[in-house]
Amino acid sequence: FLNGNVTIQSTDPVILDSNIQLGYRWNKSFSTGMGLLLREQLNDRDSAALTGDAHGFSLFANYDILKGFFLYTEYQLVKNKSLFQESSVPAYWQYAALAGVGRRFSISAKVSLSISLLYDFNYKNNDLNSRPLTPRVGYQVSF
Repeated sequence: FLNGNVTIQSTDPVILDSNIQLGYRWNKSFSTGMGLLLREQLNDRDSAALTGDAHGFSLFANYDILKGFFLYTEYQLVKNKSLFQESSVPAYWQYAALAGVGRRFSISAKVSLSISLLYDFNYKNNDLNSRPLTPRVGYQVSF
């Protein structure tokens, strides 16, 4: 299946995360996969609290617990450098360890939307998430 989500990391400056994921459903309840994370800062204002443009990858696991509800965990490894622009800022890797719960809403037999709330267990040691709790809106397309 193809999965993805969008997170608004900041509104001043506007910073958006998009995570496009490819997963495999092992059984009716459990799935795993990997993804590509892109972070874009949509204006030029500098933010010392958050990494602006960045890219990285993620590994995730998802377990359906009740009809429409799921447990989710994700490990992200992110480099604070844009894939699209040159930067004079030295680039370095950071990681986030996320876990939480979510709710999936079926749109059709093959398409669903989701909303989740994740906790970053490493938020004090990185500048990827401004707060420990991260809300997400996502989608899933099954093949």
